[in-house]
Amino acid sequence: MILDFQRWSMPPVLQLLCMLLTFNVKVDHSPDVQFVEVFAGVAEISRACRAEGMVGSSHDISYSSHFDLCNRTGFLLAINELLRAVPGSLCIFALCCNSYCRMSRSTSGRGILFPLGDTSKRFVREGNLLASRLVLMLWICASRNLIWLVEQPEGSAFPLHPRWQEFLEYCPAFTTSFWMGAFSGPTAKRHRLWSNCPKFLEGIWEAGGSMSRDALRALPGGPLVRKYKDKNGVARCSGLKDKLKASQLLGAYLALGLLVQK
Repeated sequence: MILDFQRWSMPPVLQLLCMLLTFNVKVDHSPDVQFVEVFAGVAEISRACRAEGMVGSSHDISYSSHFDLCNRTGFLLAINELLRAVPGSLCIFALCCNSYCRMSRSTSGRGILFPLGDTSKRFVREGNLLASRLVLMLWICASRNLIWLVEQPEGSAFPLHPRWQEFLEYCPAFTTSFWMGAFSGPTAKRHRLWSNCPKFLEGIWEAGGSMSRDALRALPGGPLVRKYKDKNGVARCSGLKDKLKASQLLGAYLALGLLVQK
C-alpha cells in the first residue's frame, strides 16, 4: 500500500493517516466495497448500484452529522470506505457547490485571482475544506486503481482550487459536460464532470452532451433564477431555492448510464 501511495506522490500526512487507519481495530477493513458515493444527497447512484447487486456506501451530512466531511469522523469514515474498495470500484463525488457556483461569486469572492475566495465567510472556508478533502480522497482513489468521478455545475470555480491544480500535476484527469435535461432532469442545467476513466465521460457525452433548442424549450422545469433590478437600477439575479435543490439530482438515467459504462 505505501509503495502505491508514494508512486502517486500522495501527501505524506495523508499516507500516514491511511496507514494508521488500517491499524484501527474498531472499524471494518474487509475489502468488499464496490462503490462509494460521497456528497450523495438522495443517493440515486447508490440505489442504482445496489439494484445491480453491488456493495458500497453513501455519505452525506443529511443522513447524520457523523457523515459531515468537515469533521474528522466523517472524513475518516469516507477514507476507510475508499481503502476497503476493490480495484475498479466506482467512486462518485458531487461536491457541494454553494460557494463555487457562478451565482455566489459576488459573496464568495472566488475567481481566477482569488481561487480560495473571501475566507472571512464561513461557507467559503467550509467549501475550501471540502474541496481539499475531496482531492485528498481522489489521491487515494488513484493509488488504489479506483474509478472516480467528480461532478459540478458548469462554470464552477472548483477547478481553480490550488489542491485540485496540484493533484492534476500527478494524476491524469479527463473532462466533459452534459445537459441535465437529457437525463430526465426538470431543467436544462449544464454540468461538468471530471474522471480518470474516459469511457465514462464518452458515454455520458454521447447520451447528453448536446440538446436541440426544441428539446430545451420542452423541459418542464422553467428558469432556476429570478432576474430583477435593485433599488439602484442594477440588474441582478437570485436563485429559486426549491428549483435549484431539485436540479441537483443527477437522475436515475445518469446513474444507470454510469453503471452501463462500468
